[in-house]
Amino acid sequence: MTPPTPALSVVLVSLGDATALGRAITAVAAACEGIDAELVLPLPRPRHNEVPAAPPRLALRVVDTAGDGDDPWAWRALGVRAAHAPIVATLEDHALPVPGYGAQVLAAHATNPRAAIGGVVTKTAPDGATGWAMYFLDYGRYIPPRTAGPTAWLSACNVTYKRAALDRVAASWPHHMHETTVHLALLAAGEELWLEPRLVVDQHRQQSLADARAELRRHGAAFGRDLASHLARPARVLRLVAAPLIPVMQVARAASHLRRAPHLLPAFVRATPVLVALALAWAGGELRGLLGHQGARP
Repeated sequence: MTPPTPALSVVLVSLGDATALGRAITAVAAACEGIDAELVLPLPRPRHNEVPAAPPRLALRVVDTAGDGDDPWAWRALGVRAAHAPIVATLEDHALPVPGYGAQVLAAHATNPRAAIGGVVTKTAPDGATGWAMYFLDYGRYIPPRTAGPTAWLSACNVTYKRAALDRVAASWPHHMHETTVHLALLAAGEELWLEPRLVVDQHRQQSLADARAELRRHGAAFGRDLASHLARPARVLRLVAAPLIPVMQVARAASHLRRAPHLLPAFVRATPVLVALALAWAGGELRGLLGHQGARP
């Protein structure tokens, strides 16, 4: 007998250890209390024994990521392909959904025709300079308060999709689901992205500076490749010429978000030296991605 289709699929990508994974599963269960949801975990086989027993009333499926190495974007694509629900949320284990998140997701999609609806990212736990620097660089756009409305950007750690819309642009994520590629494909198909501040995740992740720099180099390279594939040659050349300004723009943009959240100024000041180092790592990765992409438009 075929099990009933859930209302919501949550695809959770684990970037941390077993403790972070267990904490995230518990948070997803609480966030989906009272709704029909499934949790899809794409994990390498050696980590399958890290998965705790599923909390009551939460269907949990583990998807083996064999052959996809340590590529979280490939894991995300595997998880989304395995998801059964008409609404799919993608989360990461360092950004925990708050109670009521699942119901808010379903309510948002029931009343909003947009293909992708994402939310804000808070940070309430104490953290060191590296954690705060990563937060300002990666999630500055999503620091509340924000108002609901159309947007060009949504974070992979807090974004939800109508599955039908994802299927229409399936060619953009056959084996690698990077949010930049998917969102550009949706926009090119005439869809809209929407920021909904009622969708909240709380972010906290322990990382060394070396690991953070390596991660941002990878992310920058992926962004550069995705950008190059959508830019005509003159725009691509202009982006390359402006590459030395990328770290300056990154830091300036991160600082600009303090207008909405002036209470975070002390954390920003403490994190600034690390933030500069991470912005340089991103810029190096982006430059490599722009130069290395072979399929860019003429």
